[in-house]
Amino acid sequence: DIVFGDWSSDVCSSDLLALSGHTLPIRRAIWNGAEDRVLTVSDDATARIWDVSAALASNAGASGSPFILAGHVGVLSQAVWSRDESRILTAGEDGTARVWDARTGRELLVLSYPAAVLYAVWNGDESRILTADSEGAARVWDAKTGEALLTLSGHTDAIWQARWNADESRILTDRKSVV
Repeated sequence: DIVFGDWSSDVCSSDLLALSGHTLPIRRAIWNGAEDRVLTVSDDATARIWDVSAALASNAGASGSPFILAGHVGVLSQAVWSRDESRILTAGEDGTARVWDARTGRELLVLSYPAAVLYAVWNGDESRILTADSEGAARVWDAKTGEALLTLSGHTDAIWQARWNADESRILTDRKSVV
């Protein structure tokens, strides 16, 4: 569960809102730009969009029914909002990255992978998707067609993050490190 409280005063009066519904641990929680919705991903193979403003306005003490994005068949490792918040990109250990319509929940695109997808992110104009996997490869995809455009390999372990540089001419990957 995720709990919201009012920490604007010296003393936290009480919990304002608890987001309950995932059946397994939550991996990530991400605010949208207006901070009225929260996107969560979980080990239960779902992403959920919670309308926090509506729940707080109703004084329900809980968020009611979240909008559920279901289609993955394994743990979700990550999710991100599109810039205009009309789409959501999820990465799953089931070997897929998926693009969803954030308003309807409709699955728009599935990027199939031979390994667990640990990370996914759009490029600046959201025409490409960059993914990273558990077997040490990163891929660039066409965000409209789902065509794999480029595969970068060479790591011998999982890649936990991948990022474009400012002009998107280079990609930086971060593999799993053991300390």
